[in-house]
Amino acid sequence: RWTVVTHHQPIYSVSEGRDNEALRAALRPIYDKYHVDLVLQGHDHVYGRTHKLAGDQVVDPAAPGTVYAVSVSGPKLYRSSRNLVR
Repeated sequence: RWTVVTHHQPIYSVSEGRDNEALRAALRPIYDKYHVDLVLQGHDHVYGRTHKLAGDQVVDPAAPGTVYAVSVSGPKLYRSSRNLVR
């Protein structure tokens, strides 16, 4: 059974200046606590996804963690400026 969350503003973004540290600080601990498997996010006109994360750290694929994806569904795309996780 999977736990999936969706929301508009991404907490990790590949677009310059679009990272949302305040939202990440508020939501990531909840996602970790409740073992959310996947977070689908929008707002940025790019596609990007993380490896599986616990906190801000990449974890083994078999370990508990969350994958964060940002996906655009329209024709307008922005250029990716960096990796989702530093």
